[in-house]
Amino acid sequence: MTTAQTPTKRRRSREQTRRRLLDAALKIFAHNGFERATVDEIVREAGFSKGAFYVHFESKEDLFWEMLRQRIEARKETLRHALDPSIGIAENQRRILEAFFDTRGSEPLGTAVYYEFMAHAMRNEMVRARLAEFYAGWHDFVVDALKLGRELGIVRDDVDISLQASALMATYEGALIQSELAPEPLRLSGRVQEFSELLADWLVRR
Repeated sequence: MTTAQTPTKRRRSREQTRRRLLDAALKIFAHNGFERATVDEIVREAGFSKGAFYVHFESKEDLFWEMLRQRIEARKETLRHALDPSIGIAENQRRILEAFFDTRGSEPLGTAVYYEFMAHAMRNEMVRARLAEFYAGWHDFVVDALKLGRELGIVRDDVDISLQASALMATYEGALIQSELAPEPLRLSGRVQEFSELLADWLVRR
């Protein structure tokens, strides 16, 4: 005799299916690129049918945006956990950078897929416009963090705060690229303490 699944079990099953599809897409996008990847490859990797895919996502593009949204939210969460107003700027920067580098190590395909998003946006005007919306939200989040630092009298206020946020974002993203491509002795991931102090020297209130 079979028993009907409870709403909780059904929801958990749907969440697990969705997660497996996203994990499979991560591998396929990282290895094949977004444009060459197909729904057939994704469902084959996940072990599901196409029907299961379309229950959760309208298209490959829909899955693509969900994956990007999750990655940006994960970066925000990393920043939230790393920030601590009770410690100095250099220590805050060290914690943020180590958290970003640790994320790269725990999910090695994630960086490749993130930059696949960037490459796809450069080739597609509509994707670029939508990606700009995601980027603006990430920028607003960094601005809010800097505002808190200014309110506490820690972060310098003689520089335009939007410029400050953009420069920090470019620094973090550049450091992640460099940690993948540069020769080992040049990687900033191996000099986090010095790198943090350099950033703090720029951010600290004069």
